Amino acid sequence: MSFKDWLTGDKVTNTGIEYSPIYWITLSVVLLILILLIVFSALKKIPNIIKQNVLISIAIFQLAFEVVWRIIFAVFKGSTFVNLWPMYPCNLGGIIVPIVCLLNSKKGKDLFYLFAFVGALLSFALPGNMYSFDYMAFPLLKSALQHTGILIIPAMEYSMGKYRPSIKDYPLLFVGCLIHFLNCEGIDEWLGLDPATNDYMYLRQGYPFEIPGIPSPFVTIIFALIVFAILLIILNPKESIAYIKGKFNLLFSKQKKHVKGE
Repeated sequence: MSFKDWLTGDKVTNTGIEYSPIYWITLSVVLLILILLIVFSALKKIPNIIKQNVLISIAIFQLAFEVVWRIIFAVFKGSTFVNLWPMYPCNLGGIIVPIVCLLNSKKGKDLFYLFAFVGALLSFALPGNMYSFDYMAFPLLKSALQHTGILIIPAMEYSMGKYRPSIKDYPLLFVGCLIHFLNCEGIDEWLGLDPATNDYMYLRQGYPFEIPGIPSPFVTIIFALIVFAILLIILNPKESIAYIKGKFNLLFSKQKKHVKGE
């Protein structure tokens, strides 16, 4: 096998094994790195400037890698602009998440962080045929590094206390989900790709929570939105509960004024 074959992954063989040895090795390494960095970020003895420098370094590497692998694919695989488009949510997250981190944009984090983290987590939990190959070619390494990066960045910011989303951020999270949906189901199709066949946003996977008579994509979207709401409350229960109570109090006070007015 030549270096070019390793870069292109053209000589790999699909073994048909979803949870292959390559998968378990990759998952073990990713989890080890993730846990170590979460612990590192949470330790109060380590100066924040050091944590911040590590976080920025990871974001810069992630963004640079997104450029490098596209150059490699264009040169050695002959990939076109359409082939290099971020057609999957994690492809888009791989670009947006490090940019948001470097800009330290609160709205950007509300839009994309949780979706990216959950998506990357699911890619390791439900790998499909992603790791069912006989060796770790560069395209597979690219995917593993991409998903690892968009796991690490939000996790570090959360454990550092830099970013703690709550239920009040749900509207922006919804907009972020909509952006991914428009990219995967709209722009992809406009570019000549086939979302219905390739299922770029994984809306047609036949999940166990399907409801007879209701199209699978709608069930998946509703289920995902409910899960995101629950996660936002779990990630910041104090602020989320206070926000929900405030909304209820405001609603009840308006009703009381309306009754008195009558």
